[in-house]
Amino acid sequence: MASAQTQPIQTTSDVLSVERLTTSFLVDGVWKPVVRDVSFTVAPAETVAIVGESGSGKSVTSLSIMRLLQADTSRVEGRVMLGGRDLLALPENAMRQVRGNEVAMIFQEPMTSLNPLFTIGDQISEALLCHSDMSRADAKAETIRLLEKVRIPSAASRFGEYPHRFSGGMRQRVMIAMALASRPKLLIADEPTTALDVTIQGQILDLIKMLQDEEGTSVLFITHDMGVVAEIADRTVVMYRGEQVESGATADIFHRGKHPYTRALLSAVPVLGSMHGRQRPLRFPVVNTATGESDIPAEVADTVAATPVLQVKNLTKRFDIHSGLFGRLTSRVHAVENVSFDLHAGETLSLVGEIRLRQIDDRPCHHATDRAAGRFRSCRGQGGARPRQEGSARDAQIRTDDLPGSLCQPQSAHHGWCCDRRTLSRTQDGQHETGEGCRRRSFGEGRPVAGDGRALSA
Repeated sequence: MASAQTQPIQTTSDVLSVERLTTSFLVDGVWKPVVRDVSFTVAPAETVAIVGESGSGKSVTSLSIMRLLQADTSRVEGRVMLGGRDLLALPENAMRQVRGNEVAMIFQEPMTSLNPLFTIGDQISEALLCHSDMSRADAKAETIRLLEKVRIPSAASRFGEYPHRFSGGMRQRVMIAMALASRPKLLIADEPTTALDVTIQGQILDLIKMLQDEEGTSVLFITHDMGVVAEIADRTVVMYRGEQVESGATADIFHRGKHPYTRALLSAVPVLGSMHGRQRPLRFPVVNTATGESDIPAEVADTVAATPVLQVKNLTKRFDIHSGLFGRLTSRVHAVENVSFDLHAGETLSLVGEIRLRQIDDRPCHHATDRAAGRFRSCRGQGGARPRQEGSARDAQIRTDDLPGSLCQPQSAHHGWCCDRRTLSRTQDGQHETGEGCRRRSFGEGRPVAGDGRALSA
C-alpha cells in the first residue's frame, strides 16, 4: 500500500516533529517493518490523535518515540525531533532525562503500569525525586497537590495507599498525576480511557483538557475510538497496517475523509437515533477498505427463544466491612439490591450503569466478606443462592474487564483455554508477549467462547 502522507514542515515552534519513522522487529532472524514512513508534527498546546484499529501501529509509534522498545529485537529509523534534538540519536543516559521530564506517557492499563508493591504516593514522589532536587518532604507535598489536582478525594490520606485500593478511573488519575509531575512539554496518552465506562471516560478526557489548558502541554493521543477523537483532537493521523494513510484537521477528516479506511472507521461509529423504528438490532455497515464502498446494513435475525436460559429473582449482594483489632463488623456495602431479570436463549441482554465508587477499597479495613441472597435458575434447572461449581463452566462463561488480572502470566494463552477442553488455541505465545492490550482482549474473548457455555457474560 502506498503511503498517503506528506513530509511535515517542521517549524521552530513545533514541540515534536516525527519524520519518516520506520520501526522493525526481528522475527526469525529477519527484520520485519511494522511501522513505515510515518511523519507528523505536534505544536505547543495542540492535541494530535493517532487513530486506527488494533495492529495498525499506533502504540508501536508511541513506544518508538519514547524509545521503550527492546533494543536487541527492534530497530527504529527516521528522526524524532524534540527541542532541536533527535531523540533517536541520544545516548540512553540522556534519554532517561527526557522520559518523564520533557515527555511523559500514560499507558493503556494503569494496573499493570503501577507497581503493586509500592504506594501511589511513593511512585509519584519517585518521579519528582528523579528529575528535580526536591527533598522527600517537598516531594510528598507536591505529590498531594498533584493528587488533588487530578481530583483524587482525600488526597493526603490516600498518599500511603496501594494501587489495588483504587478503582480503574482513580488509578488512571494517578497515572495522569505521575505523568504531569515534572510538567513535561509533551504528554503521550496511549488509549487511557479504553477500559473505563463513558461517565468516567468523560471525566478523564475533561481532566486532560483542563490540565492541558493550565500547563500548556501538548498531547499525542493514541486511540481507536473516533468519538473520543472528535471530542479532543485538533488534528488527526489515521494509520492502517503500519502506514499513515491520511492526516489533517479533525473536522476535515470527519467530514471530508478521502481514504477508504478512514470512511470505514467513521462508519463504525454508532449514531444516536439510528435505530428508531426498528424492532431488532441493525448490523454496522461494512466498508471495503480498498474501494471505500459500503454495503447496506440489514437487521439481525430474530434468534430469541421463548425458553429462558437464566432466571434471576430478587438478587442482593452485600459486602461486610470488618475493621479494628478483632475484626468487628463496622459497616456494610450494598452492591446489588433486589435485581430480577430473565435471559432467553439466543438473546443479548445489556446491563448498563457506571462504575460504582469503590467503598470497599476507600476505607481502611482488615477484610471484606460477601453476603449473597436471592434465587437464580440455570439452564439445567438447578437453582440456589450461589452458583454450583462443578460443570458450571459448561453452562455459563464470563469475560472480565481486567484481562491482565485474568490471564495467568507464567502460562501460555492456550493453557487458559483448554484446561477441560479438547480444543487448543492457535498460539503458544505467553500472554505477556502478545503486545497490545487489544490482542490480550482477543485472547480473553476467545477463552469463554471455548467453553461452549449457554450463557456468556461480558
